[in-house]
Amino acid sequence: MARASIQIKPWNAVAIVSCLVMIGCGFDARQPNQTDEWRWVSPNVAQGFGWLLGPEGEEALVLRHPQTGELAQTILKGDAPIPPGHEKDKVVRIDASRGVVTTSTTHVHLLKAVSGLEHWLGGNSIQYVRDSVALSMIADGEAIDVSGDPVINAELLLPLNPGWVSSMPHQDIPAHWQVPVVTILEYLEPHPLGRAEWTRAFAWMTNSMALGDSTFDALRASYEAAICHEPRHFPMFTGSVADGVWHAPGKHSFVAQWIEDAGAQYMLEGGKEGANIEVGLERLLALADSAKAWVVVTYHPDDYTLADLIKEDPRHEQIASITEAIWVCNTAKADYFGELVVHPDWMVEDMRALVEGARTGPHGLIKRMTETP
Repeated sequence: MARASIQIKPWNAVAIVSCLVMIGCGFDARQPNQTDEWRWVSPNVAQGFGWLLGPEGEEALVLRHPQTGELAQTILKGDAPIPPGHEKDKVVRIDASRGVVTTSTTHVHLLKAVSGLEHWLGGNSIQYVRDSVALSMIADGEAIDVSGDPVINAELLLPLNPGWVSSMPHQDIPAHWQVPVVTILEYLEPHPLGRAEWTRAFAWMTNSMALGDSTFDALRASYEAAICHEPRHFPMFTGSVADGVWHAPGKHSFVAQWIEDAGAQYMLEGGKEGANIEVGLERLLALADSAKAWVVVTYHPDDYTLADLIKEDPRHEQIASITEAIWVCNTAKADYFGELVVHPDWMVEDMRALVEGARTGPHGLIKRMTETP
């Protein structure tokens, strides 16, 4: 391959290496913000981000809604130029050398997968973090618990002077704090591997792109090895009651993809933009009557039993009485919002084991409920 003569500017010295790595991901001619000089490079599976590469090695990380494609933010490092056609009010400039503060346990694991928490300054929601390295860093004062009301304590956050803060869309951090806030939309990805590939976005924002690529390649190989290619007739549904209403992931969710990859069939339609769908009792009873399994995702400090299920909502007793089996994913014991995001193959392996008749999977994420109606 011929080498182009490129002038390396101070803000893109690291960009050249990661640019060459990303070229192999492909060029998408349908992207709206490309020009003759700037081109779009897609990730492998994820729908919520991609890169724009400029004619002299310039890079921008573009964040989009994974289901609609709507532009969320354009992330730049230092004084890198804004790509043509990108709105200035959606541009966030980060400093990858100053570290990151997280606002989600998921973000801790996405960061750890590509940097070993070397760049982690701290975060909130520490009470939900399971990772021993992160907890040790908090205990030793190497990272700070910045939890506050409603989200973050400014008096704890601002002295850290983070290069950026990873945030969820609903976590408003005031503009006058003058910290770069990056909105992470990983949870809206329609495929579990798409969620895991956000490790590559975190790698770009921590100047560790080569490690991010190799990490994701390994995750993808493990996931693809776990997929069941001989599906059984095994219809399933999942969901839970919140405020008296039964909610479930839609057909185009990463949860549905897990079920399909495990060799089963997901019974619920709808939810094309990743949002949960509401299911009435009559429809739920019809589903339960023909289902092989109902997967209940819950948070309970002890073993979750049928009595606990019925206590949450008495209607569950009627549903449970006609469902062939109830499986439980207890997020108090399974790190559903943390480690599982970067190890999506574990859920496929566990579901596949239960589809094939086991009482629990090799990773203990899902178990058959021991009590029956």
